[in-house]
Amino acid sequence: MPFLPWYEAACKGDFKFKPFGILAISCETCENAVLATWYEAACKGDFKFKPFGILAISCERMPFLSHDMRSPAFPLLPEYESEDEMIMIETNGESEDDRETQDLPVEEDDLYEPSVIRINEDSSEETLNWNTIKEKVDTYRKQLKKGKYAVDTLYYFLIDYSGFHGPTSKLLSGYFPKMLDALPKNMRFCVPTLSEEAIKFFDLLLRTEDIADIEMVTEEEKILKRLANNIFDAITMHGRDDLSEVEHMSRNIVPLLDATIRKDNHYRVKYGETSLEATANRRNKGTDPNDRGYKVDVIFEYRDVSWIPVIGCMEVSGGLPRCSRSKEWDDTRKLGLELRDLWLDATEKLAGANANEIVWWGLTVVGLKIRVYALAAAGGLFHLVLMYECLLPSAPEDLVNLEHAYLVLKEYKKKLDETKDILCKLNQERIQLITRGKRGSDELLREVGKKPEIINTPEPRKRSRQTPTAYDFIHGFILLELVLIFSHVYMHHEAKSQDLSSNF
Repeated sequence: MPFLPWYEAACKGDFKFKPFGILAISCETCENAVLATWYEAACKGDFKFKPFGILAISCERMPFLSHDMRSPAFPLLPEYESEDEMIMIETNGESEDDRETQDLPVEEDDLYEPSVIRINEDSSEETLNWNTIKEKVDTYRKQLKKGKYAVDTLYYFLIDYSGFHGPTSKLLSGYFPKMLDALPKNMRFCVPTLSEEAIKFFDLLLRTEDIADIEMVTEEEKILKRLANNIFDAITMHGRDDLSEVEHMSRNIVPLLDATIRKDNHYRVKYGETSLEATANRRNKGTDPNDRGYKVDVIFEYRDVSWIPVIGCMEVSGGLPRCSRSKEWDDTRKLGLELRDLWLDATEKLAGANANEIVWWGLTVVGLKIRVYALAAAGGLFHLVLMYECLLPSAPEDLVNLEHAYLVLKEYKKKLDETKDILCKLNQERIQLITRGKRGSDELLREVGKKPEIINTPEPRKRSRQTPTAYDFIHGFILLELVLIFSHVYMHHEAKSQDLSSNF
């Protein structure tokens, strides 16, 4: 009798489910049954078994692990301690804290190359009906399939203006001009220019053969020389075009952030998978108080306010070469949700003050491109706008890109300053409302404007570890007994076969 793999035996036999999660497969031509653990059998099918479940396979003279299961084409799954461990491994190493962004992958046919949005300075005289736009978004949300919630920004009432998310553009692009005009007027991004002295020094940095020989006078010249030296080392090193995300950030991004933002002692820059407290505060309402926030690649904190607000953040989408478009979208969507949580955290801490005019600023890095995003709330929706993008240097021949990137991050720093100034002003107004009794408590806590609804991502089912019950012990005992019985049958069968062979 040739060896029969388990699925062939299943096709020829009858399925019988017995207590304690055991699946018995019978076969007319087989007399004995041999056990194979659930994770070995699951490699060949779409079945999912409980941790204590086992699969009984009927097949004459079938060894404990069949030939099929031993073959290289039939790899065994790792031996997980529990289903929780298996679930964590299958998430490709993503942090458990970022499970809100884990769902079915977005369809790349719905994604396009994003474009920078230009906001007109002239105000439109046409009126904008936010209710009509909100109804369109609501209708779209109701038609979404359950598995697509987490990957669609419209599900969170988050509008992408860049054209990156095709369904958003298809639904609302005709409203974009009027919607943009209704957003806060400080949502503008204009790259500054260098002073005459800085221009001359930059030109000297680009022409010289050895940056170390250049003499410095002003503090800015010291910063520029250190920056140019670090970036030049990064773009001349071996393997500069093949870097992990961590190395890409440390070599090509951190020097720019240090030269523009971190040098200001009012700010604290946290690098590398830092938990976002604003997300934790939002999640903890009515949920697990130990739950943490999104893990963010870079966080910008303002340290001169008692509650130390986070006023900006950055997501680095992989290393070099450029990541996939779906990964790029995942991090862009995640950035939008992070900025939304910062907005929510500030509006709650500044209850009674009008925080609707605050613009939140974030950055993404995709390959050698830095993108600047702004987020504001208006009309019951969140608005994520791609304001600017620039290239990083990749070789000595385009080191001139460093000047552009430096100026872009200087302007980004200016936008962070504007945000923290508004936060400080609103915090002062809130304290005055409380301490000077200018308004009653009911008016103090009133809603200012039409605030967007905060939508939490439907989380995938997460099995928690529980203390073993009496049922579990009985279950395990029966499993052990079955293994011993079938092992004894198999050994007896093998011994009998050897006796018959010796007689011949």
